[in-house]
Amino acid sequence: MLHVRTASGEEVAAVSGDNFQTVLDLKRHLRTLHGYPVCLQKLVYDGRLLDDYDVDVPEVGEMQLILLAEVNEEVDSEAWHTAGHELVAYAGRFGHLESARFLLQAGVDKDYYCDFEDAAALTVAARHGHTEMVRLLADAGSSFKEAGLLAAATGGHPEVVRFLLDADACEDDIALTRHALQVAVYFGHAEVVPLLVEAGAKQDWQDCDGKTALMHAVSSGHTEIARCLVDTGANKDLRNTAGVTALMLAAVYGHTEIARLLVEAGADTEVVDSQGRTALEHARLRKRKSHAEIAAFLQEVTPSASGTKVKRPRPSPRP
Repeated sequence: MLHVRTASGEEVAAVSGDNFQTVLDLKRHLRTLHGYPVCLQKLVYDGRLLDDYDVDVPEVGEMQLILLAEVNEEVDSEAWHTAGHELVAYAGRFGHLESARFLLQAGVDKDYYCDFEDAAALTVAARHGHTEMVRLLADAGSSFKEAGLLAAATGGHPEVVRFLLDADACEDDIALTRHALQVAVYFGHAEVVPLLVEAGAKQDWQDCDGKTALMHAVSSGHTEIARCLVDTGANKDLRNTAGVTALMLAAVYGHTEIARLLVEAGADTEVVDSQGRTALEHARLRKRKSHAEIAAFLQEVTPSASGTKVKRPRPSPRP
């Protein structure tokens, strides 16, 4: 049996050395047990400092673990970057709080930007939904709360979104909240959307194609999100760059429940797009059963369905 002890003599592991192919594997095992970052561990056996890729892992005896108290870029740039990478790609990605605490205490930059992850630790933790890791890094003063909010909205992590909103991640940044809302809607994260709306995200902002959050919800068939946006005041009759409204999109994609939802909420059934087509006409052009259901429904509720006057398109004011 191999006994691993600290400098004070405390035993931190008793293992069979033949279970590890390399010393690095043993270090990773110690990280799993105690949170000791691999980059801060030095293992000494029989007076010899072991190399990470040494395949001769001792099977029995006493091994000493030395934990580095500090990493300094000026002293050892490579070690400093390795530690930063471990903060982002391991602690941030997997939410290992103890490893993060060790690394921060050793002087690793809380905002170290890892090219491999294309992000800093807080952003990666938010992306994977690790609320307590996000809290730890935010409390440490990370400047990536805004990026973290967008990552959490994209990944659909309401607890992280709620924490970052409470931590003033937006700081009245309307552009950030509306962008976060758009991506949350696009990916169908129904628990995230109301949090962003409540935080003041501008629902009727239109992207480069003129699509609003409601239009994205309709196109993707996210009924619950569409209902939330309608109930919280989203404009149902804005047009995108092709003059298409949310109701027309529901007709195009055959989303019967959403079409009914929009009409019951007062969506204009008579408006036409840039090609002169109403939602009813869009439904009639398609062949699925859901399109026929929408066409029948719109036939009943559209006053001009018999061919009388329809409303001509007017430019939608951009909020």
